[in-house]
Amino acid sequence: NEISSYSAEEIGEAISYLISKYNEKYKLSDKRYIWLDAEFVVHNKEIVDILLLAAKRNRLAEWELEIDYFGYDIEKCGEREYALIDSNRLEKSVRIGYVKTEMQETVQNISNLKTPDEVVFLASLAEEIQKLGNKLFILMD
Repeated sequence: NEISSYSAEEIGEAISYLISKYNEKYKLSDKRYIWLDAEFVVHNKEIVDILLLAAKRNRLAEWELEIDYFGYDIEKCGEREYALIDSNRLEKSVRIGYVKTEMQETVQNISNLKTPDEVVFLASLAEEIQKLGNKLFILMD
């Protein structure tokens, strides 16, 4: 695997993991700051190799959780590449749950209005704002 196959977030998590392991062993003081030179890190083969190992470890830990507890499957995609497959459509179910919750909140908010006239007023107000477009606010000196 190349470092480029990992997102910036995954690389950041790998760096964080390495710093936490370093801290466990050498006990950094709270007053000590750690500065990383990104150019040095990405151009130093030894550091990149260590980062790759940490990123792989983090990915495997995440996959283990998703396979064991959420029913994901793993599929071989190439000689040495694998992909995580959401065979139970968990992601889709979670997203549909978010959408349904938002819809229920909207319906609840509308039903909390005092009269149907208030609903009509809000809808017509929204239409008027849309008609104005960028003329709603005027810049003044």
